Amino acid sequence: MVFEPDPLLTSLALGRQREREAEEEDSGVPIDATLMERARQILIPIARSGQRVTYVQFAAQLGDPAINARNSGELLTMVSELEGGFQRPLLGVVVVSQLTKRPGSRFCDLIREMRGWDCDDEEAYLKELALVYEFWRPV
Repeated sequence: MVFEPDPLLTSLALGRQREREAEEEDSGVPIDATLMERARQILIPIARSGQRVTYVQFAAQLGDPAINARNSGELLTMVSELEGGFQRPLLGVVVVSQLTKRPGSRFCDLIREMRGWDCDDEEAYLKELALVYEFWRPV
């Protein structure tokens, strides 16, 4: 199934990108609205299927030579911030470390900031994961 780009999300992604640039948070990876939408189109079917993927798998599916397992966290954070801004679950939670089977520490910072939950335990991660699966579950 192919998802059509959402013009409102694209516009908001561009705004988010400009905010990041203004804050001078340069991860060294050029993240634009198109890349964010490509990431969403990878993450949504994963969420719909109730699965998770590793950072390595996500980067491989994305197919952008500038994005790899080590630097994909910034892109996933931006996608999750955008989704959270629309009162939707933080979609990046479906991408996890191969070793820990959990998202990286950036995601915990985001969950604290956006949800006000303590992310130092397994419960917050599993709660957000359940919200993602429920929201994107096929009807």
